[in-house]
Amino acid sequence: FIARNKIEDFSTKKILPHEYTMGGPKQDRLNLVNAAGAFFSQIFMVYNDEKQIIENEILPKYLSKKPDIDVIDDLNVQNIVYIIDDINDIELIQKTLSDKTLLIADGHHRYETSMNYAKQNPENEYAQYVMSYFTNASDENLIIYPTHRIIEKEIKPEIILNSVKKYYDIEIINNKQDFLQKIEEENQKQITTGLILKNDKNYYVLKLKKDANKEINAPEVLQNLDLTVLHELILKKELNFTQDELMSQSGIKYEKKENVAFNAINENANAVFIMAYPKMKDIINISSQGYRMPQKSTYFYPKLLSGLVINPLR
Repeated sequence: FIARNKIEDFSTKKILPHEYTMGGPKQDRLNLVNAAGAFFSQIFMVYNDEKQIIENEILPKYLSKKPDIDVIDDLNVQNIVYIIDDINDIELIQKTLSDKTLLIADGHHRYETSMNYAKQNPENEYAQYVMSYFTNASDENLIIYPTHRIIEKEIKPEIILNSVKKYYDIEIINNKQDFLQKIEEENQKQITTGLILKNDKNYYVLKLKKDANKEINAPEVLQNLDLTVLHELILKKELNFTQDELMSQSGIKYEKKENVAFNAINENANAVFIMAYPKMKDIINISSQGYRMPQKSTYFYPKLLSGLVINPLR
């Protein structure tokens, strides 16, 4: 469901981020909201309600009605929206969420922009709330996709392969589908990442060597994250990426679409790291302890269209 949520500083621990943000996108979004006086996209918030009160007690009443919005987007996804205007339903939603901690699944830049806008406009009551899309972590339909790493920096593929051999045991797979399946199977047992290299028909499954992640100067909860291992041991230590380069995507790109990541190796990429599907429990553990994952770690699905619902601020 979509609703306005009171903007909270992260220090209150009522709303938890799980990724780092970049300055450029935040300034861009602030310029947009100042010009338009409205937000066009929702923050994607996740809460946890194992009883699924909203799904069981409110949803069925609306599914029997004609939708207020019914549109198919350019990805051929049907977006159906019902207006919840029954005060009893609204109060039940408020009650259900009243003691919940919210995790920002997507929209960290937009949320921090909302915080900045609220501080700049303290007299504007509307500015103190942010339009959010809430979904239940207990909903089996919630999917978290990985974001893959495309290496465009001029580094010879053999250097990349020799670098990963220091920290990972390598299994060579000849088939793409077997490769993807193997990554997920092995990732249930240990940190596992995939690698494809330019002018190389092999698919490499990288299984982290025992205690290799202990070399990372970070809390244990972050040491046990595949992206932390990749960023700290391979990208920074071995391939000499700076933090600024990683943040600004200089010589590296972050890509959520699997087919685009694979195709990049035939274009201007020297290597592509294929990431395993993120685990919700890892995201919650990291954010609840006050830490954040590397930027562009997750891609939560489903997402709503921008402009489907608009939140005017003046």
